[in-house]
Amino acid sequence: MINIEKVLGNTKKRLERDEPGAVATGIGIFVIIRRGQDILVRTRTEKGSLYGGDLSGKKELPGGAVDVQDFGSGYDSAPIEAAARELKEETGLELLVDQLEKPIRLKPAWAIINEELIDLAFAIDVPWSAIKETSQYRDLLQNGNLAWIHASKLGEVEFISKRMTFLAVS
Repeated sequence: MINIEKVLGNTKKRLERDEPGAVATGIGIFVIIRRGQDILVRTRTEKGSLYGGDLSGKKELPGGAVDVQDFGSGYDSAPIEAAARELKEETGLELLVDQLEKPIRLKPAWAIINEELIDLAFAIDVPWSAIKETSQYRDLLQNGNLAWIHASKLGEVEFISKRMTFLAVS
């Protein structure tokens, strides 16, 4: 059973932090960028996570939390705005929203609901044709912070979680 007081308390603590970061109650969005049979992954440089443990060096898809600032002109704009913001922050790439196939479809990734947490996540598939390269992206790729992994090799990659592995290979 959900203890709404604990969920709200947990959320309040996360929002009051000096450092920005995900709120442990909310909606996440992950971006699956496809270039032929390859998928773009990033190497996690941050050590901690909501779930504990050192995640540095492991792989993940670009993405993160849908923030209040992502809610724009329409109710359905928030996940796309968040995807574009997170993609820019983590990879330097720019999402060309007008190049995405309409209607834009979000894939459910996971739902974790317990007495202290409500965590919903979705993914959006993005073709390389809907991406604008930047020098920041090229630098991150050259430095090894980003990598293109062939779909047949994704099962061999050490992702930050089983959920992330499932999302990347599905």
